Amino acid sequence: MKLGGADAAEFNGNELLVAILSQIRETLAASGHEIAHLKGTLAIEGDPYELAAANLVRTADAAHLSHRLSEPIDIGRLLVNLRAEADPVHLEQAVRAAVSACAAHLPHEFLHLEHFRPGRPEPTHRIPARV
Repeated sequence: MKLGGADAAEFNGNELLVAILSQIRETLAASGHEIAHLKGTLAIEGDPYELAAANLVRTADAAHLSHRLSEPIDIGRLLVNLRAEADPVHLEQAVRAAVSACAAHLPHEFLHLEHFRPGRPEPTHRIPARV
């Protein structure tokens, strides 16, 4: 997703990233869906090494920044990776609603969106031979 633009005012990317992830978490918690992993990165357009990164690993957690942008930005690329126990359509709606609510003051555009429901895992169990 692209946030901001040439005519946009500067914004605090660290605060925006945490706000978006927090809003996604709140939406899923309110509907009773458990998050397995929620991660987001906000990189400065044209400089993929300058970024903010935040994540949480369960619904009861708060989003924590592991990397911070050093200055306000006017344009960036947001990547959200979400795994949760919910229908993929519901997850997409939660992400879109969070971005619309938290970035309403910024131009924003979804450039790519992918969602799927993985198959049930079939783990391999090994039983050691008796000696």
